[in-house]
Amino acid sequence: YDSGKLTCAAKDIEFGKKIRVENIETGRYVYVTVNDRGPKQDGWLVTLSGRAFDKISKNGEKFVDVEIEIVE
Repeated sequence: YDSGKLTCAAKDIEFGKKIRVENIETGRYVYVTVNDRGPKQDGWLVTLSGRAFDKISKNGEKFVDVEIEIVE
């Protein structure tokens, strides 16, 4: 895990897959690569690296509602 890279953890998506993660409220999105398993919290789709989360969140947010799409 490297918080400076555009990566994420996902429960059921293959390692190495690229996904598009969009903040439902703002429309901001980021493309990330799955490189870990998780999240452990029920109802969560992905856990983003710090850099990836910063690209789609507003200042001070800790959690956002997202929609994901596998792109490759």
